Amino acid sequence: MTLHPQSQAYVDLLRANPRPGWETMSVSDARLIFETFSAFAGRVESLNRVEDRMIEDVPVRIYSDCSNCNELKPVVVYFHGGGWVLGSIDSHDALCRRIAKHSGCIVVSVDYVLAPERPYPGPLGDCADVTRWIATHGAEIGADQNRVAVAGDSAGGNLATAVTMALADEPFSIRLQVLIYPVTAADFSTESYRQFSEGFGLTRANMQWFWQQHVGNPSGKLSPLAAPLHSRSLSGLPAAYVITAEYDVLRDEGEAYASRLAADGVRTTWRRVDGVLHGFMHFAGVFDLGEQAALEIAEFLKSEFADNDSPGLDSP
Repeated sequence: MTLHPQSQAYVDLLRANPRPGWETMSVSDARLIFETFSAFAGRVESLNRVEDRMIEDVPVRIYSDCSNCNELKPVVVYFHGGGWVLGSIDSHDALCRRIAKHSGCIVVSVDYVLAPERPYPGPLGDCADVTRWIATHGAEIGADQNRVAVAGDSAGGNLATAVTMALADEPFSIRLQVLIYPVTAADFSTESYRQFSEGFGLTRANMQWFWQQHVGNPSGKLSPLAAPLHSRSLSGLPAAYVITAEYDVLRDEGEAYASRLAADGVRTTWRRVDGVLHGFMHFAGVFDLGEQAALEIAEFLKSEFADNDSPGLDSP
């Protein structure tokens, strides 16, 4: 394993200037600091439409760059990362803009409730409610209800796949799930946790604290909706695109989940990005491979949704 030069520079900076871990801060201080990271998110794409509104009493931000808005567009419902405790639609604004700009999709970014004020299943409930509305009323915002994807990074990847499970019996379908270095289990003894427990950005202690805020004691038996890797069967879930980062404590559980999806008959594309750290897509202004990976996701979405001609906005 060899760190990408930009990752090595970041690791060297962390070692020369160690910062307190999230677990040592108050929740309010941690949130304020996390929001400042948007300065490292890379260029902010200009779009034809950026709209803040409420859906099912949940704040969302809608992104679209369509030049011909007479047709319904495929839609990606996006759930930000931050350990279920940190993050917002603002912290992930640049990433959502990038996906919308290059995929041809509408992106709906969800500002779900956070732990510890609203622990599990609070964040999942908000994400499921917004996704259900998009899949049944999405035409109201120009979205094709037959071409719905869910996506998220880290804890947001956890929420994305949990939403597909929670809504599996609904009278509509989610076509795709895009999981970016997702949290899938509360197992802190994997090889990637042993290798990268500290000194590479996200630490074991960070993740233990995040889980504690979200579910309480994570050593107990967790619902598959909290820890999707624990599910008995993943059969019937939407086709998946899974990205993992080589130098990331979450690498092994993300790859184990991709393997489980494939073994259970779900069409799965998995890509490990070598030499990078957790959060490299969120920090695309620091890591060039972060922007490249976002463009690859956009191409995947464009390709997957290209086989359906969208009905016009006036169609029944």
